Amino acid sequence: MKDGKQRQAEHAQRLKQLGLRQIAVWVSDTESWMVAQASTGAKADRLDMADDYIAGLVDRSRQALVDSFLAVPGKMALFETEKDERRKAIGVKVFAFRTLPVLATQIMTADTTWRELADAHPLLEQTTTLGHYHWDTPSFRAACDALELDPDIGRPRFRPPYETLAEELLHGVAARFDEKPDEGHPLGFTTEIILDVLDLMRADLRPSPSLLNRARRHWPKIDQARLPRPEELTRLVGTDELLHISSEQHLVNDDVGMQHAVIDFLPSRHGAGYSATISGFFGEYEADGWVAGAYADLRGIAVEPEPEHLESSAWLRIVRRRLPEQGVIFIPREKAADYLETEGVYWIDRWGGTGRWRDARTPSWGERLMWRLKPPPLLVDRELALRELARRGSTGAAA
Repeated sequence: MKDGKQRQAEHAQRLKQLGLRQIAVWVSDTESWMVAQASTGAKADRLDMADDYIAGLVDRSRQALVDSFLAVPGKMALFETEKDERRKAIGVKVFAFRTLPVLATQIMTADTTWRELADAHPLLEQTTTLGHYHWDTPSFRAACDALELDPDIGRPRFRPPYETLAEELLHGVAARFDEKPDEGHPLGFTTEIILDVLDLMRADLRPSPSLLNRARRHWPKIDQARLPRPEELTRLVGTDELLHISSEQHLVNDDVGMQHAVIDFLPSRHGAGYSATISGFFGEYEADGWVAGAYADLRGIAVEPEPEHLESSAWLRIVRRRLPEQGVIFIPREKAADYLETEGVYWIDRWGGTGRWRDARTPSWGERLMWRLKPPPLLVDRELALRELARRGSTGAAA
């Protein structure tokens, strides 16, 4: 249990975020509201009495919402009313929702509506009814200035090659995209996908393969005529360029979630064959999510993934690119059966018939006898051995 001093310290920390404070008092004689006090929150009378102030405002049913609202970095403009010895309050903050700015409000007291606070405070009415806006919209920045809030808090940064295009997309999202949202898409379907693309362009977030997968899957269904530079965007979504970042790039949020891909390895000198689940973006990983410490020793002959699987999974494409760098050979899926009938059978027999391909074919007695004297032609194995030898040589030279 937290004692009173702990709670007071926590509330005091939250109150440091408060900015402008306005109190409107009901005047019975004129039956109207009068803004009796407008000051910076930290200097307002009794506002430094954290327990008294917060406890006097927030009802228990709203405590969790208010706590999470206050926990977001940045100042808060606070509007109050006092009528018949009853206080009501609403807070306003600038949030960054993905790549978009939001001038958000939070009701802090019971039985309170935004409308009744807006009626008492013209400034609240004016600054929270802006319509469409983006980070550079003059009315948005003027509203933040009036509220003494930072209009750029949480503003995303984009990687240099995409800065101009990203800003064009941001302006378009605010001004034009999906003014009538689709059912199931509160922001509109096109806007949802464009926000994915914008996240992939950011300099402060690691680009997520899952976002690129979703953007690529839905790209043909969005209204591309409403996009700036649609051909360039289509090219970016259709390639993995947006996933490429430098290993030196500083990323504020590096949590894209673990990625998984399954690769089928055929029987070879490295074993009788198996399905390997290769994961990324965990532990110590490289810029593209590859975990060298977990898969540096993975060798062998693998089946080329299905084209549709490669198309739909950015992480699978990364795995497909990475494995040959350490000596893995991919053979076309249509040639896998021929391989199993020839070289594969030799390796299955050698490894004792274990592994997922053990039922490919049973070698004859004569074949087994001959293989004891001399292996069959192993053309793919020869290529594999040469690649591994070349890789060891290049690694030794680099060392």
